[in-house]
Amino acid sequence: MTRSTYDPPIDKDVPLPPVNRRRCGGAANQRRYVRIPYRAMQIGDSVFIPEHDSPNDSVKAAIQRYIWRTETAMRFETRKWIEHMIEGTRVWRTK
Repeated sequence: MTRSTYDPPIDKDVPLPPVNRRRCGGAANQRRYVRIPYRAMQIGDSVFIPEHDSPNDSVKAAIQRYIWRTETAMRFETRKWIEHMIEGTRVWRTK
């Protein structure tokens, strides 16, 4: 499995949709290492992570690891998202 890096751009003023409790699974055979710019994000900012780079569960796990390791007060929300006909996960900083 090869890994390359992808730095997603930070988007502003993307509204956080309500929670959808339906579970979707699946994993890609080949993924890129995604660096979520936690420290650069301000409250209300969001980033889009394409599904082929990292599945939704991996993004959630990465966020939890960051919060646990840094003991930060930051909080994030994730939602399944389609952007330019590409499925993925959007991550919002909420606190």
